[in-house]
Formats: sequence, C-alpha cells, structure tokens
Amino acid sequence: MNDQTFESIIFTTENFQSNFSSRSECISCTFSNLDLTGFDFSNTKFIECFFDHCNLSNALFNKSVLRGCEFTNSKLIGIDWTQTASLIYPKFAACSMDYGIFNSMALKKTVFGNCSLKEVDFYSAKLNESDFSGSDLFGANFSRADLSECDFRGARNYSIEPIYTIVTKARFSLPEAIALLKSFDVVID
Repeated sequence: MNDQTFESIIFTTENFQSNFSSRSECISCTFSNLDLTGFDFSNTKFIECFFDHCNLSNALFNKSVLRGCEFTNSKLIGIDWTQTASLIYPKFAACSMDYGIFNSMALKKTVFGNCSLKEVDFYSAKLNESDFSGSDLFGANFSRADLSECDFRGARNYSIEPIYTIVTKARFSLPEAIALLKSFDVVID
C-alpha cells in the first residue's frame, strides 16, 4: 500500500523533504536539482517521471517500480538496479552511472546516451536494441549479455568479447571498434 500519490508535481529542494515519503506513487512528476544521495525509495512507484540534475548516488530502489522514467544530467553512482521490482524503458542522458549493477536484467531498447558507465555490471543482461552512443564504458562487464542491434557509435573504452557476448547487428564506429578484436589475440598493423 502506498502512502501518497503525487501527480504532475515538480519536486525541488523547497518542497521535497516536507512532502515526499517512500512508498509513494509518483505519476508524471519532475525531480529537479535535488541531492538525494543514499535516499531510500524502496517500494515507491515512478510512472513517466523526470529526474534532472539530481544526485541519486547510492539511492535504494528495493522493490520499486520505474516505468518510462527519464534521467538527465544526474548522478546515479553505485545503484543496484537489480533490486527494483521493475525497470521498464528507462532513458538516461548525460548521466554518471559508474559502479551500477544491471546484471541479468531485461532492458531492451534502453537509452544510455552520453553517459559515464565505468565499471558497470551488465553481465548476462538482455540489452538488445539499446543505445550506448557517446558513452564511456571503461571496465563495464558485458560478458554473456545480449547486445544485438545495440548502438555503440561514438562510445569509448569498451571491452566486449564477441565470443562470450551476442553482438549480432550491433553498430560500432572506428577506431573504437578495433577493441572487438582484442579477445582474438591478433596483431593489427
């Protein structure tokens, strides 16, 4: 049972602490310029909400529902997204998402545009048709993931092993695409 339902509310520093409680339902709400580091959003439902310039690092989303939410210019560092009840069609633009965990999640058509995704765990995730364009993927783990039809154009610092990862019809750009040959132990002159 949710504590409160918020619809089309714009949450800012002035009204967030006094009005918001976890276990709420938020529909078409905007969260703007908030420092929510470590905030507990457990059992909260977010439907088509927008987070702009927020710091959600180490926030907890245990058993939360996020459906059609957009995050822009926000910090989402160290979040274990596998604890959500559902994460459906999220869009991340220009976000810092380092050290996040998405392993074994179904995230078809997810947008991670121009994000920092350093050391993110995508092990065995179903990411087909997702967009990683312009993102920094240094140390990201894509082992056993489905990356079919993903867009990696302009992405950098990725290490994807085609032997252990599905990359059918994924799009890459040069010179970064040379990294796909690393696991084959070939010499390129």
